[in-house]
Amino acid sequence: MNERAHSPPLAIDLENCDREPIHIPGSIQPHGVLLACRPADLTIEQVSDNLAASLGVAVEAALGLCLFDLFEADDREELETVVRLEYPNEGCPIHVRARSGRTFEAVVHRSADVLIVELEDAVGERNAFHPQLRRSVARLHNAETPDELCRIAVREVRALTGFDRVMAYRFDDEWNGRVVAEAKSEQLSTFLGQQYPASDIPAQARRLYTVNWLRFVVDSRYRPARLCPAENPRTQAPLDLSFSVLRSVSPIHCQYLQNMGVAASMSVSLVHEGKLWGLIACHHYAGPRRVSYAIRDSCEFLARTLSWQIGSHQHTARAKAEAETTRIERRLYDEMVAAEDFLGGLVNENLLALTDAQGAAVLYEGNVRRFGQTPSDATIREIASWLESRVDDGVFVTDRLPKLLETQAGLEDSATGLLAVAISPAHGDYVLWFRASTETVVDWAGHPYKNVKLEDGVPRLSPRGSFELWRETVRGRSLPWHPWQVQGAVNVRRAVLGGVRRRAAEVQAFNEKLVEFDRAKDRFIASVSHELRTPLHAILGWVELIRSGSADEPRRAHGLNVIQRNAQAQAQLVDDLIDMSRMANGKFTLSLEPMSLAQVVEQAVESITPTAEAKGVRLVSSVNAVGATMHGDQRRLQQVVWNLLNNAIKFTPKQGTIELVLARRDSHLELTVADSGEGIAPAFLPYVFEAFRQAEAKSPAERKGLGLGLSISRHIVEAHGGSISVESPGPGRGSKFTVKLPA
Repeated sequence: MNERAHSPPLAIDLENCDREPIHIPGSIQPHGVLLACRPADLTIEQVSDNLAASLGVAVEAALGLCLFDLFEADDREELETVVRLEYPNEGCPIHVRARSGRTFEAVVHRSADVLIVELEDAVGERNAFHPQLRRSVARLHNAETPDELCRIAVREVRALTGFDRVMAYRFDDEWNGRVVAEAKSEQLSTFLGQQYPASDIPAQARRLYTVNWLRFVVDSRYRPARLCPAENPRTQAPLDLSFSVLRSVSPIHCQYLQNMGVAASMSVSLVHEGKLWGLIACHHYAGPRRVSYAIRDSCEFLARTLSWQIGSHQHTARAKAEAETTRIERRLYDEMVAAEDFLGGLVNENLLALTDAQGAAVLYEGNVRRFGQTPSDATIREIASWLESRVDDGVFVTDRLPKLLETQAGLEDSATGLLAVAISPAHGDYVLWFRASTETVVDWAGHPYKNVKLEDGVPRLSPRGSFELWRETVRGRSLPWHPWQVQGAVNVRRAVLGGVRRRAAEVQAFNEKLVEFDRAKDRFIASVSHELRTPLHAILGWVELIRSGSADEPRRAHGLNVIQRNAQAQAQLVDDLIDMSRMANGKFTLSLEPMSLAQVVEQAVESITPTAEAKGVRLVSSVNAVGATMHGDQRRLQQVVWNLLNNAIKFTPKQGTIELVLARRDSHLELTVADSGEGIAPAFLPYVFEAFRQAEAKSPAERKGLGLGLSISRHIVEAHGGSISVESPGPGRGSKFTVKLPA
């Protein structure tokens, strides 16, 4: 055998087991055979050293042969079909007969630029899934909680596999695994509710379990079958067995199983959002146990279905919690807005409900305001001082504050958990939420620290008497803060920062607003008189002409059209003034219901098109969000679209162009109306959406409308939780309005 010299593998012990390269063990479990081939011509490059015992071909003789040379000619067609697939594992398993006459179950997959064929003795069904799987999946659909899902799953997996014990673990934030469901033989003692330390499954194992969902050990006392040669002669690297079904497991893991008295095991991952959520673990005590590929594949499919169901349940629960947090936020904001002192409106029961805290405090301008169960003012100030260099992006979260602070006296009663958001760390301004300590009893499946003893000077895992129940009472920690609670606190920070900034600017802006109010009042009176007088003159003039009888039929028809348009313009003016009055008095309401914004836009375009054509303006629309729905007031949103289009037509000269686009952008709908009209001066852009504000004109006659439409549109859009903005390169270069609404 021409094997390249290579460095010896890392010697694995308790000191480095968390760094063990378990994806390249250089060996497999001996109940099967592994063949590694060059994909182009299926030349065998590596084999497991138990090849001769299983296929009757010596290792040296097999290296360099074509894969097909080892099997009967009748099986070549099916084998060739599978190995040529883009994803060979999708065609597995297949049954093949070696030239020795022995029948195997073959599984094929690719590892980088190597084709791996794994053989196990053919047992059980040839189909991919066990017939019992349909019933198992149906039962999962009836569960109402993740723990109930796990209870159903362990019963079904045990029925499929026949293992003595099947458990479902759920990992916590520190990767300790708690047994949440169990199905077992009657004579076995229960592990239900017991917790296993994170060190039992090192980080590199958790990463591998996330990509390869199933692994099994037929016999925990097996002697590995080594790969020959140890490194692939073409890639000059160890063979990556991450997706191998026969991959040899860590000797530390085998020792671990033996210490538990487990002769055979199988585990299947439960993965949620790309992260290991838990495991289904199967243990057999009577002796080695092998289950067929069909059953293993069925168990993996069941675990994937379970993972999806768990994710669905957790998404639903989180969505409900987030919705409740949002409702509390709104109540809190209403209190802040209604209070003369917005910080006074912040300190109430809603502040506690937002994060499910027992106490809260607001530190601002040297004052401390407390609510609920909190430490003393002096301790709160000490905490604020300690936080100054520790607030990351304005937020600090911990469930064990006493362990972090030098002064711990009295904190466990009121402030073991701390959620803090900074208003101004330099001035000691914060909003703080507190939780008291909780006492938790944890039943460990043995002492949570591995027992070690020296054998010939080498640390070894001791046979675990430590797998017996070991109870620990955990103190000095609060309940954890959930992400939606932290986000709620962040949102409060934004609101408070906005309030602080507003208060600082209010005094400076107040006098300026008084002066501007007088100017706006004069402009408003002039504009109203002009806007009312102009259509009245047209109406009165045409009424007089028609009454005189001097106008022929076509001229009378034209006059009636003019009267109708001007009457409608006056009615719209009155409606706008009423809307502005309602907005000023807080009586403007929306009638929300599921609706299609695309339909609203299309109706508005259809109604405004004749006006554009009459002026000689080209209107182009593109609606790319057909079917996208939202909760909204259809009539009011149509008013927004009509206002934007009417505004564009009004300020676009003849032969100009208006482009309307509606499209879906991630989680919102975006409507843009762009014109080639008069444009907007940079100095006036900040005032476009203010009521009664218009760009300067030489005379009232040159003003176009009261400037109410855009202000009303902004109010409608913001009431829907959206935003409206405008941009323009400058006078004579057109403008573009953008509306964003939540889908």
